[in-house]
Amino acid sequence: MDILRVEHVTRKFGGLIALDDVSFSIEKGEIVGLIGPNGAGKTTLFNAITGVFPPTSGSIVFSGMAIDHLPAHRITALGLARTFQNIRLFKELSVLENVMIGRHTRTKSGTFRGMFKTPFERREEEETRARAYDLLARVGLKKRAQDTAGSLPYGEQRRLEIARALATEPKLLLLDEPAAGMNESETHSLQDLLVSFREWGLSMLVVEHDMGFVMSLSDRIVCLNFGAKIAEGTPEEVQAHPLVIEAYLGREEEAV
Repeated sequence: MDILRVEHVTRKFGGLIALDDVSFSIEKGEIVGLIGPNGAGKTTLFNAITGVFPPTSGSIVFSGMAIDHLPAHRITALGLARTFQNIRLFKELSVLENVMIGRHTRTKSGTFRGMFKTPFERREEEETRARAYDLLARVGLKKRAQDTAGSLPYGEQRRLEIARALATEPKLLLLDEPAAGMNESETHSLQDLLVSFREWGLSMLVVEHDMGFVMSLSDRIVCLNFGAKIAEGTPEEVQAHPLVIEAYLGREEEAV
């Protein structure tokens, strides 16, 4: 069953066509890699799916609901979370607080309960804290819970951003270059971590320039070039696709 369907999505910025009639789907529990050269439209597609820049035309359906013109916070509340190409943490706050902030879409305490510290609010805060510790343990950061987020090494900041996204309890997680800046050991560890999320039934859409990482992680690959989908299939099929080879290496006569 499809958890996400992107159907004929086009996104224009004035006369620039950033996405051109893109269609694909993701099934529950599936990991789909999204690849393409720089400027291919990958992050623009993420932004369209998550409500940052709605599509100019086409539709995006998540868990049976059209979301292509919903605001970003509504989309997150439905169960779709993302990380960013450039890490966006509250670096002056603690590691624990960063993850707790990610839970705000699942809490019910309003201003009144927060001001007067009602029993409901205190109980909900403790539940949020416990859940945040669980997620930090899952990504290997529990011992760093009280450290400031900005003091973490780059690879651990990436893991913290994933933990914060998981705190929203997503059904679909969009990861924008999660292995960027990581060494080989960190990349292998991250791959194992992402694969382990399958036990939650979590689906993932992963943008990544590390071809070894994304090809070994993904069940299926979608390749964009100049905003259009040029290939879709298994990692083996996409790697051998002539349009994908041309997009990354150029035509033979151009390379001479």
